[in-house]
Amino acid sequence: MSDIKKILIVEDDPASGFYLKTELESLGYNVTATVSSGLEAISSISTDIPDIILMDIIIEGKYDGIETAEKINKLYSIPIIYMSSNTDKKNIERAKKTAPSGFLIKPVKKYELYSNIESAIFKSEIDRKISESERKYRLLFEHMTDSFLYFDLSYDANDKIADLIITEVNEKFLLLTGMSKADVIRQKISSLFPKIESLKPDWREIVERIINDKATHKFRISIPETQKHFIFSVYCPQINQLAVIINDVTESKLHESIQIKNRDKILQAHQEITNILESIDSIIIGVNTQDIITHWSRKAGETFGISSEDIIGKKITNSNIKWDWMQIYEGISLCLTEDKAYALNDINFSNNTGDSGILGITINPIRNEKVEIIGFLIFGKDITEKKQMEAQYYQDQKLISIGELASGIAHEINTPTQYVNNNTHFLLDAFNDFSEIINSINEISTTDDYNKLSENLQNLKTLITEKDIEYLSSEIPVAINQSLEGLKRISEIVSSMKSFSHPETDKMIFTDVNKSINDTITITRNEWKYDSELITHFDENLPEIASVPAVLNQVFINIIVNASQAIKEAINKKIIKRGEIKIKTALKTHSLIEIIITDNGIGMKDEISRRIFDPFFTTKDVGKGTGQGLAIAYSAIVKKHKGTIQVKSIFEKGTSFIICLPVRQQEIIHEKNNIY
Repeated sequence: MSDIKKILIVEDDPASGFYLKTELESLGYNVTATVSSGLEAISSISTDIPDIILMDIIIEGKYDGIETAEKINKLYSIPIIYMSSNTDKKNIERAKKTAPSGFLIKPVKKYELYSNIESAIFKSEIDRKISESERKYRLLFEHMTDSFLYFDLSYDANDKIADLIITEVNEKFLLLTGMSKADVIRQKISSLFPKIESLKPDWREIVERIINDKATHKFRISIPETQKHFIFSVYCPQINQLAVIINDVTESKLHESIQIKNRDKILQAHQEITNILESIDSIIIGVNTQDIITHWSRKAGETFGISSEDIIGKKITNSNIKWDWMQIYEGISLCLTEDKAYALNDINFSNNTGDSGILGITINPIRNEKVEIIGFLIFGKDITEKKQMEAQYYQDQKLISIGELASGIAHEINTPTQYVNNNTHFLLDAFNDFSEIINSINEISTTDDYNKLSENLQNLKTLITEKDIEYLSSEIPVAINQSLEGLKRISEIVSSMKSFSHPETDKMIFTDVNKSINDTITITRNEWKYDSELITHFDENLPEIASVPAVLNQVFINIIVNASQAIKEAINKKIIKRGEIKIKTALKTHSLIEIIITDNGIGMKDEISRRIFDPFFTTKDVGKGTGQGLAIAYSAIVKKHKGTIQVKSIFEKGTSFIICLPVRQQEIIHEKNNIY
């Protein structure tokens, strides 16, 4: 059987459908079909059942995506991931009722698509295994010849056992007692069987001993009024739970071996579920509604350095887990109040040896068969190494950029330095020539002998002819002016480098955007000057904005360098003879500035322009592009500066980047970004 997962796409937009199909196939999935309506989806499933369905909420036909999912759920058990560009709360509430395996916001990013599909496949497989184990367990449970009960332990304020709450019984127990499930489920044993309070020793002490011994205890109980005799087998299947098997031994013990075997199978079914959870290489922490930790996975113990024996049975609020409790409390609260899974990113933690790290955590509500919340489950992954690798990668990219810029700046400084050097040597030679002429004139001025004077005058004429005094007189001012111009150019470059560096890169300061762009133009001149003209149209009344200058400068660098490379490609393909880069700034509203950077380079096709802000996406050959430049630009503008960045591109015509930035950081932009 093939391991390649089959995916059905339900999407009425042909372009989006084609994009999804292309991305999924590039990720190694098999797309069974791309359909545009609910009826087509149901028809497609009947002929080829997929492993996952990607369902757009707004689709063609009689049924929308949510209604289609409801009909599919009645016939099949297929994980469904919704897609929508509309985050309307009403639709989200409708979608939740169909228990989707994911929810993707359009435009769909490749890494989000992959992570949601893999998560849905993984969850579906785990659910299937757990469901199979539960089915076997339920079959054995209901057909046992003995009565069977499960209890949850209730604790008082001093963490002492207060009562037992019945959570499950089998049919045999109901026949034995003449009660219904409604009579017993969630009832306290002290209320249901008040005579238990008269037992000596106190039944709570017996339960404590059973829990501490971690073994099965048997009690023979006789009821004189009915002449019935029973054997009660009591054990603790897991922390805070108690199981009781009631064996009626009044008539005979012929079926004793069968009953023991069935009991062992039930225990085995429980063990299967436990083994499945323990095999998952993730932090898994189960907590009931009384905040008692009921499950502590192997990975949780390895991560925090706390054994299950030391923490199971304790309240999570009193545990010594060393993590960011404020974020954890907030996540638990939102999970339980909003009744949905809640993700927490970048949770700092440390273990009992003092080593620290970062966790990615999801908190999920746990429900019973009545869909009542009975606790929550914390899933976690140690993402410390991943974060370190990301940080190192970004640092490497910065060093590469610095190296490339340094080379260009060195070239820019070298050119004016070279002609200052050449002109200085020329002026030195000219000075020596003039010195000889001046010395000759001095000899004439101090000579009284007429014959000698005549000879000196002739020598002076010869010297003036040899030294070409007319040429020197015209070229010396030119050389001086060129040298001054060269020194001014060097000074401008150094000044731009100083402004560009901004050592306090994490602090928001008021910034002159026009000057920042001018500094960037100076720094990147060596990248574009051989192939392009760069034209600026600056709004001279542009206000200073709150920004991190070094971060903003990096954005301008990435876009200008990309423009230069796009122009070089267009020239190589003989589409244009020379490039043109235009940069315009303007005050769009009283609180918003706009920066437009346009080039007449090679441009991009639609399928490329939709993905340029994706991390690691690049159109360059292997080894020539990292795909991080524009992803970093997007993060810098949208996340760091609360702005927007759009791209408009026509293949073989050119590209424009439109950046909008708030003048003040508190003025968040609410305009929708429709570029992806």
